[in-house]
Amino acid sequence: RTYKKLFFKFLDKNRKNFLGIITNSEDMRLNLIKNFNNFDKIYTVQFPVEISKISITDSEKQKIKQDLLLPLQKKIILVFGLLRKEKNYDLSFKILKKLENDFHMIIAGSESSINKQDLLNIAKVNNVKNYTILCDYFDEKDVSTFYSISDIFLFNYNHSFHSQSSPVAISGQFKLPVIAC
Repeated sequence: RTYKKLFFKFLDKNRKNFLGIITNSEDMRLNLIKNFNNFDKIYTVQFPVEISKISITDSEKQKIKQDLLLPLQKKIILVFGLLRKEKNYDLSFKILKKLENDFHMIIAGSESSINKQDLLNIAKVNNVKNYTILCDYFDEKDVSTFYSISDIFLFNYNHSFHSQSSPVAISGQFKLPVIAC
């Protein structure tokens, strides 16, 4: 909250010096317009995301799942990206709880404002067992592998968080259905 207040104060104080403001989401643009009366030079630019896509056969997919100690018969729900408080992991685990018979969830990303222990605690509170948490920085090949073995991407940002999600854009590249919660 302090960061947002300082950010808005800085923008408001210095807007006469700006030719315009570029955001990466329409929600953020509308939020800025609401907060800055009489400043209509706010634009949205969606940045492209491209990952080298690997083609894998069903047998290769099964081998990768086996190597990652994932259940072979279950469909994979992917939650990918920085581990942040703004992502609704509690709701993600509640959704998984309803689908546990058929699905296994992979949460993969670098620790940020949430760490692996936080996620383990949330899973325990929700009494969920079919998940794998992988905390690390993943290179492009790893990212491609996660998306290639997954069946669904779960977009779990809180409604108050405004950001363009690269993981959602990557999902489109892999033709992976996205469920927003």
